[in-house]
Amino acid sequence: MKKFTLIIYLFSIFAVAQNHEITYTYKVEEFGAMEGVEKYIVDHFKNEVKKYNKMAEFLKLKTISNGETYSTRFNKMMQSDEYTNTDLMSVKTLVSSVQPIYYDKGTSLAYNSAISSVVIEVINKDYVTWEIQNETKNILGIQCYKATPQNKNAKAKLVPEYVWFAPSLNFKASPSVFGNLPGAVLEAKKHNALITAVEIKETNKEPKRVEPKPGQKVMTYEGLSTQILQTLGKN
Repeated sequence: MKKFTLIIYLFSIFAVAQNHEITYTYKVEEFGAMEGVEKYIVDHFKNEVKKYNKMAEFLKLKTISNGETYSTRFNKMMQSDEYTNTDLMSVKTLVSSVQPIYYDKGTSLAYNSAISSVVIEVINKDYVTWEIQNETKNILGIQCYKATPQNKNAKAKLVPEYVWFAPSLNFKASPSVFGNLPGAVLEAKKHNALITAVEIKETNKEPKRVEPKPGQKVMTYEGLSTQILQTLGKN
């Protein structure tokens, strides 16, 4: 009997400790009204959005969570005759301007494609608190609750407009740098794109850390934005 109890105990530990992998797809939204802009320019941007959304068949965001920490990054997609490296960089910037991401204890570290010498630090509580709504919907058959950001301020451009999270998935996971919710985030609405989970599975993979390399600076998102503007002003 003791042996059987021990087996059950060990199995329960393994079950709780199992890591999870979430695959997200995205949909880039059409750009807003372009009054006074030539029709051929408007058509160009519409065609670009169609191309970016077609790339979603192959380009996905992957999140690996071990419970309290997670990492999020795009899968590898090689450029081709149809999709150039510029296309890849453009759609990645629109969908997730900072990635890969590593979240731990309420703080995320992430890279940015604009300036490779910088690692961005995002302390979640310094940017946003979430108000959980009564509104619910199912994603992948899992009941999710809507959460909207509160105390949003000028520096909170990085914060999603809203997210849908699943309390029954009691582990930290998100397609963004914000994972400070009581359950995995299965959908996030950003100002340029809607990101939605399409698969959840158990995995033996571990979250990949984002750590500053020699010569890289750690700074806030606002610090990065200021540096980019200063760099553009010098050119």
